[in-house]
Amino acid sequence: MGKLGLARDAVKANVGSKTVTIRHLAQITADSMCTALNDKMLGARVLTASGHSKTQHKRSYSLRGLLADLTDANSIPSRVMLVLQAVLFLVGIIVQQAGLVDENLPGMLFVIVVFLGHTLAQRAVMSLLFCRVTIHVLMGMVLVGALILHKFREAATVALVVSGSEWLVGLVNAAVEAALQKNLASGATHATVLKPNGSIEQTAIDKLMVGDVVLVRSGEVIPVDGKVLKSNGFKVDEAPVTGEAMPVEKVVGNSVLSGTVVVGGMGEMECTALAKDSFQGRMQQAVDDARSTRSATEELVNRVASVYTPFVVLGAVSVAVFTREPVRGLTALVGACPCALVAAAPIVQACVFVRLLSDMQVLVKNARALETLGQLSVLGV
Repeated sequence: MGKLGLARDAVKANVGSKTVTIRHLAQITADSMCTALNDKMLGARVLTASGHSKTQHKRSYSLRGLLADLTDANSIPSRVMLVLQAVLFLVGIIVQQAGLVDENLPGMLFVIVVFLGHTLAQRAVMSLLFCRVTIHVLMGMVLVGALILHKFREAATVALVVSGSEWLVGLVNAAVEAALQKNLASGATHATVLKPNGSIEQTAIDKLMVGDVVLVRSGEVIPVDGKVLKSNGFKVDEAPVTGEAMPVEKVVGNSVLSGTVVVGGMGEMECTALAKDSFQGRMQQAVDDARSTRSATEELVNRVASVYTPFVVLGAVSVAVFTREPVRGLTALVGACPCALVAAAPIVQACVFVRLLSDMQVLVKNARALETLGQLSVLGV
């Protein structure tokens, strides 16, 4: 990178994730840096750029867009509401302990905290519509009971804890998606299509059809699976697919896979599959299927929770009836609710997926394989 005027400390490489981060001046383009790296047969392409893009996506400020953001625990509106909940809760606690203002003010703040916890209400209503007694239904019962008994601080505590847990789950899921995009997505969104009349058109990758002719150049990613029609020193880095360290030279008639990187020359290829049916699409589908699978431990936990949860409700009602103290019933409901037990398994599984993808470049096709791997004592390679 010396010929571009970049200092050595401006380039940081991560061998595990096969990425290079470069701090550079605005006049140095991404294409020039990719070319310099590809001269060394490194198969470089731009994943992210921190500079300002010329085309900014217009954010939707409609009611529908706001509601969609609120269902995403990792969105900015959801984060703002969580921070607002936490601040109002702390202010309510301080005011209540100090007793310097109207005694009704802390209660009002706690009620606001409860109503800002929209996630709990949404989950509880959806569970009831499907006739299922879930953790969110239990927490909803506790919330409503606390409000009826004018235990506003306790109700606010439940709402804040549930909102915080939902944010943590959303944060883990966002990390999984980021790892998938970093390791599976090609980083390119459009391909250069050569039309029969000789014109050139930039087409979205998901719009490519079988039979389209695509021009691919050094530093670009093969958009879909295809067959080489013309080759001019056409070399492809297939390490992400086959693990082959050296670039492979492609000649007319050879097949190329989506997600591989052109590190030298240029060529024309005919698309032989749609984006969803290409190698990258199949890998994405395989990982999505793996995320939807459950390990044996998670299945056992869910089976136990499905039977255990209704008994928790019956037990809490019995305590409230026999003691004639509804607060005791609510306390029993909160204490016996298996929140941590049910939430633990999927969170751990998602974290393992992220670690394997980002640090070890390993794709897991089935969650049960993780538990099986943990039981191995000897591994032969």
